[in-house]
Amino acid sequence: MHEIRIDMRPSDWQRLKDRFLDNTYYAADMHWRFNGKYIDVQQVGLRSRGVGSRSPTKPGLRVDFDRYNPGQTFLKLKSFILRNNSQDPSMLHERVSFQLMRQLGILAPRAAHTRLYVNDEY
Repeated sequence: MHEIRIDMRPSDWQRLKDRFLDNTYYAADMHWRFNGKYIDVQQVGLRSRGVGSRSPTKPGLRVDFDRYNPGQTFLKLKSFILRNNSQDPSMLHERVSFQLMRQLGILAPRAAHTRLYVNDEY
């Protein structure tokens, strides 16, 4: 399973949760664990996201790699979404649907589960 660690100012993390309906970006550093090693991406933009799934206790997050460093990418991506799956307790609906779409020859987004830590808190 993937592991992503986000490091940001604790006051910014609290502000993001307090103002979870806003689209305000906050600076953070991201660390992705792959094959036992961490790949670091400095100064990413992080914001709350979603429509009906926005939550102050388990925010859905958008990670923008080029928000503060134009042209910065991660695995050729400019951004990705860390979904909170607050509307899908099984955490499988999208992943199964995307797999079915691919089997039918329909393009579908990639999906993977991850352990997420923000400031070393799971």
